[in-house]
Amino acid sequence: LGGLVGVGDKTIQWLQALVALPGPRRISLGVVVFPAGPTREEHLITLKMLQAQVTGPEQELNLRLLPVARAFGPDYETMVLPPTVLQAHESNSGKTVLCIGSVGDSGRDAVALNSFNVVFRPDDALRDAWRRWFQYLFASAVPLTTETVRIPHLAPAQGDPAAAEM
Repeated sequence: LGGLVGVGDKTIQWLQALVALPGPRRISLGVVVFPAGPTREEHLITLKMLQAQVTGPEQELNLRLLPVARAFGPDYETMVLPPTVLQAHESNSGKTVLCIGSVGDSGRDAVALNSFNVVFRPDDALRDAWRRWFQYLFASAVPLTTETVRIPHLAPAQGDPAAAEM
């Protein structure tokens, strides 16, 4: 289970390798999209095709889109990007691993000074609280369809070089 922020080529390669592994697995992921972000229509189309390829009683790939809400003030716009969060649970051993990080493309983007990533084993209470939050988030997201994968390619605003230098 998880929420992925900044999905690009490396996340898609990781998911393709993950679903190609033998054995049963159930994957449910929310793909966070935001204006001028790295996720393109081509990425979403590829994810939709990958989701359609995963069939059978032993494997499941469930992907949904979660657009980030934008808030406007009198002279600003803000978006709060969530971290990428993945929870992996191994049914046979009962062990769970929780990964939380600010590095996009499933942790494969360039690491910045303010990046923070952790991997740990949560206790049962945290695992269950996170699962309930994720179920709410996932239910609020939209399925990948021919219509929802059509997102426009937006470029970040250039800004003023003099202001950036100051």
